[in-house]
Amino acid sequence: MAAVWNGSVFTVTKFDRFARTMAEANEILTGLSGRGVLFGLGGSVYDWNDPFGRLFLQTLAMVAEFEANLGHMRPREGMALAKKNGRLKGTQPKLPEPARRSIRRRYAEGKVSLADLATWPDPPFSASTAVPGFPDPVNAGLRVEDESDHHHLPPHQHTKSAHHQVI
Repeated sequence: MAAVWNGSVFTVTKFDRFARTMAEANEILTGLSGRGVLFGLGGSVYDWNDPFGRLFLQTLAMVAEFEANLGHMRPREGMALAKKNGRLKGTQPKLPEPARRSIRRRYAEGKVSLADLATWPDPPFSASTAVPGFPDPVNAGLRVEDESDHHHLPPHQHTKSAHHQVI
């Protein structure tokens, strides 16, 4: 907007992309008008100093703000309803429960320190980003308790020997 000057027309194709609130539209349009710039919307030009132009642009600003507020309200209502019905549980951990149990057990038994878990290097397949402080049980050398529960591993790690690595 710094490139407009007295007598020019600042044109937008959609008002709701120009300003999301009435206050924002008022501030921008007052600033443009103070520099002698007209406002173009689509194929029409409006003067902020003209009573009809001001009324029309304020009405558009009001509708744009209303639509933005509706857009913010809908997801919140849907999330509240899903939470009420027990379908919204937040982001689920990516590390499977058997692996988490194994890590907690090994830590409780003193077989691995918290410092070891916190400073473990991140392998290519890592749940350490999903559960901070807990590395991937296979790449970290932690044995998953239930051998039959290897569905959490990528296909290239579905070997029995991968489950039997020890720190």
